[in-house]
Amino acid sequence: MEDNILSQLDENQRIKRFTQALSILREVGRMQLALLERHEIENKKSLHSGFLYLLRTLESFWENADFVVFLGKGSFKQFAHYPTRALLENLFRLEFYVSKDKNGQNLIANLELLRIQKRLFDVSTSESEKMKLKDEYIKMAKIDGLFDDPLYASIENIKDENLEPFPGLKKLIEASKRKKTDFNWYFHYRMLCEYSHSKLVALIMSNSDPRRTFRQMLTYTYLLSSDAIQLVDMHIEGVTKDIVKEAITNARMIVNAGMSTK
Repeated sequence: MEDNILSQLDENQRIKRFTQALSILREVGRMQLALLERHEIENKKSLHSGFLYLLRTLESFWENADFVVFLGKGSFKQFAHYPTRALLENLFRLEFYVSKDKNGQNLIANLELLRIQKRLFDVSTSESEKMKLKDEYIKMAKIDGLFDDPLYASIENIKDENLEPFPGLKKLIEASKRKKTDFNWYFHYRMLCEYSHSKLVALIMSNSDPRRTFRQMLTYTYLLSSDAIQLVDMHIEGVTKDIVKEAITNARMIVNAGMSTK
């Protein structure tokens, strides 16, 4: 039904529909983010590192969604694949994060921080800076008991891949409970990578009609945003369940309806 309706519209009309639908989802996402930010303020002293990772990831998600829309307003529509790829990565990593218990969530956040310290340590040429980074690394590694594991005990010898808290995107997508049987997200992720890596086929496609490329990115953003607000609602135990359901219904009506887009 959706394909038949959209096939009758030109790219400008399709873009307008998806932009309007996305604005509804973004509003709910921002509301959920505000709830979490209020929780952060009210419970600042007792928050665990995993919660802060959740908050920062959601902030990044909606900033990238806003960036996709922003790019569509100017002459750089074809570059919307950059924030769209980040959205996809954020969503599936976020799903992996919320599937963990509190300890698992904290471990994800702390491994992310340890990896940053490791990378800074490796490129630093200052001995005093290296010592400072090493002390911070040890202090944080002790929080999760990682310092007792020989694999993590030495910042000099730990390998970067051992500090990666997430499986690769292919495994994340295959394990996802949100995957759609008729929508292969990994195939689309690989196409986004083609754009990002400036592969010839992707460049030809994006230059043929920038509006079409942007509408494709806008469609991805719409679908990922719909999944994001459902995922967050599940994580916060259905506090926004009714609002999420109504928003998704209204957004779909805009995309599918036979209303005038003039």
